[in-house]
Amino acid sequence: MNDFDEIKMCVHYEIEGNCTDEIPFEFNEVEIKPQLRSFPGWKQSLQGITEYKALPQNLLNYLDALEIATGVHVKAVSISPDRKDVLFK
Repeated sequence: MNDFDEIKMCVHYEIEGNCTDEIPFEFNEVEIKPQLRSFPGWKQSLQGITEYKALPQNLLNYLDALEIATGVHVKAVSISPDRKDVLFK
């Protein structure tokens, strides 16, 4: 995601003119439009970052919004497949 100009997050769905957070069981029978929120990308490598607070501000903003949208606190972020590159909040 380091190379994206923009990151989009689905925050709700529009179904038959109504906004909802849930997709119905019979989702093939209705038109579902995702409601997207856009965030600016961070456009930089995360290699060499060793502390959560040192992440690019645009990434931190995205993670904050993700916490709000899901109601789940982000405890750690992995910036590579290597275990040593897990940054704890």
